[in-house]
Amino acid sequence: MLVPPWRHGSRVRRPFCAAAGVSPRSVSRRAQRALTDSGADAPARRGEVHRDRLLRGEHAALQAEWAARVEPPEVPDEAAPARGLHRYLANRPEQLDYPSAVAAGLPVGSGLIESGHRHVLQARLKRAAAWWTDANRHAMVQLRVCRANAAWAAAWPN
Repeated sequence: MLVPPWRHGSRVRRPFCAAAGVSPRSVSRRAQRALTDSGADAPARRGEVHRDRLLRGEHAALQAEWAARVEPPEVPDEAAPARGLHRYLANRPEQLDYPSAVAAGLPVGSGLIESGHRHVLQARLKRAAAWWTDANRHAMVQLRVCRANAAWAAAWPN
């Protein structure tokens, strides 16, 4: 079975955090929502500050700050954005090492993944009048990823 190279730890076109859905912008949006719900002043600017701090590698300090804002346990998760952001940061420490990713020349946003999805997958799978069984769709996705990563030689050794 062919899989995207970032699944095997290859550095070729390997998205850093975006593959797992963790980008500085997604954390910034969660912070803005939590700050807006708590009535904080200027949540949009504060969200940008959170993004900048993540890019500088200050995720542990952010996590500690949000721990102090976590809502009481009796508040349901849907009404507890600070708890959601704290959990989000606590569950992903290895995915938030943005300074190392930047130093290695890896992309740190989700835009590369979203663009790749549109050009690599949707261009083939969403053609007019096309339909796919699950097995065929999975096989086509694997072939398209292999082609996009110039990995034909590894996929077809002989």
